[in-house]
Amino acid sequence: MRQDEVFQRVRDAADETPVTPPLPTAEDVRAAQEALGVTFPPSYAACLQELSTLSVGRYELLLPKSEWPYLNLLPKVSELRTIGLPTTFVPFVIDNGDAFCFDVRSPGPEYAVVLWAHDDGTVIEHFPDFLSWVEERWLPTAQHVDDDEDE
Repeated sequence: MRQDEVFQRVRDAADETPVTPPLPTAEDVRAAQEALGVTFPPSYAACLQELSTLSVGRYELLLPKSEWPYLNLLPKVSELRTIGLPTTFVPFVIDNGDAFCFDVRSPGPEYAVVLWAHDDGTVIEHFPDFLSWVEERWLPTAQHVDDDEDE
């Protein structure tokens, strides 16, 4: 299954960190979905509960609950909405003020991913789904991903 393979690649690419917060629970994910009025893509909901606290490359997933304000999903959504983030975009990673988001207008349940530019509100990147974003955008930022290990 593609999700299992992609998730294993994320685990393999993860750096060890001195502090690892607890993973979000199914209840945390449900509460965030309810607060936002959306259903997360199944692959993303699974990632939140299995992998979201791993340190991989340059991106950190926003979390339904976090001690660290810069990773706390609901306040980040509110903050981004005040500067023009459309209600049809649900952010999951912030990158220098821009936001990787699910476009909930796209066919679900695995919504398309867009990179929303905070300075002018345009979409500057597009991925067919979350797992494609992980493979094409997140994993390449991990410095020690080594596809040659099996050789």
